[in-house]
Amino acid sequence: GAPWIFHTVNVLLVLAVTFTLYRFAVRLLPGMAAVLATALFAVHPVHVEATGNVVGQAELWMTLFVLLACLIYLDARRAGSPGPGTRWALAGLLVLAAASKEQGIVLPGLLLLLELLAVAPSAGKRRIATVAPTFVVLAFAAFVFFLGRFLVLGGLGGGPAIARLDTLSIVER
Repeated sequence: GAPWIFHTVNVLLVLAVTFTLYRFAVRLLPGMAAVLATALFAVHPVHVEATGNVVGQAELWMTLFVLLACLIYLDARRAGSPGPGTRWALAGLLVLAAASKEQGIVLPGLLLLLELLAVAPSAGKRRIATVAPTFVVLAFAAFVFFLGRFLVLGGLGGGPAIARLDTLSIVER
């Protein structure tokens, strides 16, 4: 029940996320730009809530899993084609990210953006054939996540509306 344990874990997670972001940034940006981007991320005040509150661990874990997946994908694509082990590692990171915080489900979209913007373009059909198996595995992982969420919560949406808001329309809310 001691809060210092949770705060220590949060600080360690922020360090892990920052280090992973730097490793990712140096692959996309010139050296000093990567350092500045990472430093800005590390000291930006928007992270105070995620770092200072115990509940913020969800955002930190999700961010770490998403960044690790982006780093792994980018390295695998620049080396050629992601192999089966890499595909399943990405699928596992997708499930972990989405299970930590639902926003992690955007990972396949981020990987697609990486593919389009950061991986050297190759022939159209060859490129699709190269990345299609990875995105099929990610689609399967997303399906497994949604199925698990449905089985646990009984639906895909959030919980019930707050009592005072349930009679209001979306515009009124």
